[in-house]
Amino acid sequence: MKTMSDNMVKNDEDPWGWRGPLVAVQGFGFLPEKVNTELDQMTQDVANVSGITMSDLSVATMDHFKCTIFNETWQNFYPHLIDENYEVCHPLWDGASCVPPTIAGESTAFPCMTMYNNKLYSPKYNATRECLADGFWNNLTDYTMCKELCVEVDAMNQTVYSECDVEKDMELDISLHVYFAGYTISLVALLTTLAIFLSFRELRCLRHKIHMGLFLTLILSDMSWIFTALIQNFIKTDHYESVINIWCISQVVLRYFHLTTFFWMFLEGLYLFLQVQLPLSLATIRHLHFLIIGWGCPAVNMLVWGGIRLGENGDTDTDDTTEDGVEMTKDD
Repeated sequence: MKTMSDNMVKNDEDPWGWRGPLVAVQGFGFLPEKVNTELDQMTQDVANVSGITMSDLSVATMDHFKCTIFNETWQNFYPHLIDENYEVCHPLWDGASCVPPTIAGESTAFPCMTMYNNKLYSPKYNATRECLADGFWNNLTDYTMCKELCVEVDAMNQTVYSECDVEKDMELDISLHVYFAGYTISLVALLTTLAIFLSFRELRCLRHKIHMGLFLTLILSDMSWIFTALIQNFIKTDHYESVINIWCISQVVLRYFHLTTFFWMFLEGLYLFLQVQLPLSLATIRHLHFLIIGWGCPAVNMLVWGGIRLGENGDTDTDDTTEDGVEMTKDD
């Protein structure tokens, strides 16, 4: 694996200082101090002209804005790549970091991003991304080595940041096991209840069918949560690229069944209301009507939600970003 510092400037002129010591700039790469200073100044100048107050932006938003400037000016900072006529992957904002330009066929390593998803990360570790031989970026940036920073208060009552304690991660694992146990017990109880209802013909009236619909959606919701949690563990392995799409689909399915749960609870209340206030109307209502409301209405909501999310991702793809912080597609 090579970084940009491995490709030494061959020209006699080195205006930016690539032969000298490089500064680790979180989420951007290893840059000469002169390049980093110039890029910061250019970013501030563009912000002033655009009427943007940098202090009002979050760290992640500032990095994104800075990456936009970097993407337009990188050739000025990397003349050695242009002079040698290398096939180069251009700078890419992947939603968390500004991946620096890299020669085709090589991988780049850069300090982990400053902030992602409102969490700070240590500058001591590097993320990596491969530039393919055809000059396009690999689909994903590898952030497995990045470590989150936790907020602590020292003896002087000063706020300090340090790498999160492993014991806290163990506590999180314990809570996850508790969730697994709870969902498993719930799943067994619901399956038993549904089996009892299906075993007796006397329990197959409309009211009981609504109960069974609620039991079924709770069962599917429990199973979706367990499956999603299990898949999420594989994302942390070296084979995360092969399961990331499955995990995304499982998230959509989980949200659908979570939504159907509320609709079937609504139908429970609606049936009781009709039975008390409008009992004669029940003669015209069929089980199919409840199925359409319980399963169909959530599907319509999910289609609208999915369309909006796809539209947002389509807008951000023009800026080579994704809303969830990790680049999933090739840079066009």
